[in-house]
Amino acid sequence: MANADSVTIDRIKFIGAFLALAVGIGLFYYLEGESLFYRVLVIVAMALVATTLFFLTAQGRDTANFLRGARVELQKTVWPTKTETLHTTLLIFGVVFLVALFLWALDMFLAWFMQILIK
Repeated sequence: MANADSVTIDRIKFIGAFLALAVGIGLFYYLEGESLFYRVLVIVAMALVATTLFFLTAQGRDTANFLRGARVELQKTVWPTKTETLHTTLLIFGVVFLVALFLWALDMFLAWFMQILIK
């Protein structure tokens, strides 16, 4: 029975998160005469409330665990140096240029060949 109760509580939290976002958007338009800073501040505050409510659910905890794991994996990544990045970029530009040149030549050849066939 505790599982059914936790599912119900999670649904209430989801509804609360949705309502927090809806109230934030509604207040943004309701406070049309106020400064844009305050209107955006209201949306940000309500988005934080909605995010907090989401992360208090079981699905939110699973999402948080996934993000933590992704961060750990990202820290294991070996990023290329500036020189490696520059060389790779130049190589890619060179290959793209050569492929473009080849396709242009092929197009010109096929156009010439079709003109011969048509005449």
